Amino acid sequence: MSMVPERCLRCGRTWGGAAAGGACPACGGPLVQMIPQHALGALPELSPGAMLALRVVSMASAGASAYHGYKRNRGSVGWAIGWGVLGAIFPIITPAVALAQGFGKPAKRGR
Repeated sequence: MSMVPERCLRCGRTWGGAAAGGACPACGGPLVQMIPQHALGALPELSPGAMLALRVVSMASAGASAYHGYKRNRGSVGWAIGWGVLGAIFPIITPAVALAQGFGKPAKRGR
């Protein structure tokens, strides 16, 4: 049986686990279990080349999405910034939405 480390909420000290009665031996404060990082489903480390490729795709998506937002909303810089930020955060979804809307075509006005 492995013991999960515990941290005191009052003094911040870390203990090996299973302290007496769930109280910090040093100050008597409440203890909480620390969840190991591997239990949180952490992503594997990416190689430097993969990170570079991801950044290039993200920046290209941001640029293309900003262009689409600017053209679709007839020169609105605010919309261009919004689309650009979304393109950087969601580099696959945002350009797909832009293509579905008609890349760079102005939105139709009216009812």
